[in-house]
Amino acid sequence: MNTDRSIAHLRRFLAAALFGLGICVFQTVTPRVALAQESGTWNETANPADDLGQRGAGFEITGYLGVLTPLSTLANQGDALQGDTLKAEFTTAVSDALGLDYWFSGGFGIGAFGGYTPPEMTIFLVEELGSFPRELSLGNVDYWYGVLTAMYRPDLGGNKAILRPYFLLGGGITSLGSGAIDLGDGETFSVESSTKPVLAVGAGAHLILSKSWFLRLDVRDLISQFDPEPFENSKVQNDLFTSIGVGYAFH
Repeated sequence: MNTDRSIAHLRRFLAAALFGLGICVFQTVTPRVALAQESGTWNETANPADDLGQRGAGFEITGYLGVLTPLSTLANQGDALQGDTLKAEFTTAVSDALGLDYWFSGGFGIGAFGGYTPPEMTIFLVEELGSFPRELSLGNVDYWYGVLTAMYRPDLGGNKAILRPYFLLGGGITSLGSGAIDLGDGETFSVESSTKPVLAVGAGAHLILSKSWFLRLDVRDLISQFDPEPFENSKVQNDLFTSIGVGYAFH
């Protein structure tokens, strides 16, 4: 895995997340300070969620920015006769996503979530096979994912709570684009595109900013199998999507 590129992706994500968080906090706090200065009063014990009202049933839309981190090698392909082994790996890459949720009264909800990331795929050969190189980069490939989820948000602190955790479980599909490289002398190596079912397990929290706006911290494990040609043996793949989102509630 390309460590330097992964660190660069992480740095860019953290910088963007902190910048976005600073803007949201500034926009939330500034009107309160201005109002306090005009009235000449400031209630130090005031809860920022006091004016949020009843956060009941309704739709929410959220835009996410994060990183998709593979937790395991994509695939191992061994040849018992020749002793050759192919391995495929993804790099950590920046990913963006969009989510639409509907919350029912009682803390339960359903959601649709989809995103895209262009990780770099690298193929490793444990033992030489003819002119095939030991390490081969196929460049960036298209990785799409979409899931439907069931969610639960426990009532911790009631309507006045500004931090509201939730848990989710769902399923959908993941699609990996093809990649190929010219080996010379008329030879090419390619990995076919693949679309597979995916299981999503995750948790996160809403950070309430106002009656309608909120931040969302979200972690999801996308569990799928990777077995496109030339890999015959499928392997369970865990891709961890860690993100921060900005959302709007139509409650």
